[in-house]
Amino acid sequence: MKPIKTGCFSGVFFAAGMALFDYADGTEFNWAKFSFNLLLFGGAMGLMTYKSLKNLTK
Repeated sequence: MKPIKTGCFSGVFFAAGMALFDYADGTEFNWAKFSFNLLLFGGAMGLMTYKSLKNLTK
């Protein structure tokens, strides 16, 4: 359960950071881009955390 939470939090922070960069550039908020960043980065971080924790318990 911990890798899922870590992935979700990482994805939210990454997507929010990317949205802030877009806001600073004067671009409108884009839900599709936010969702894509959230799911892609959050999923990747969750997978890497899962693999890392799995290797630690061996």
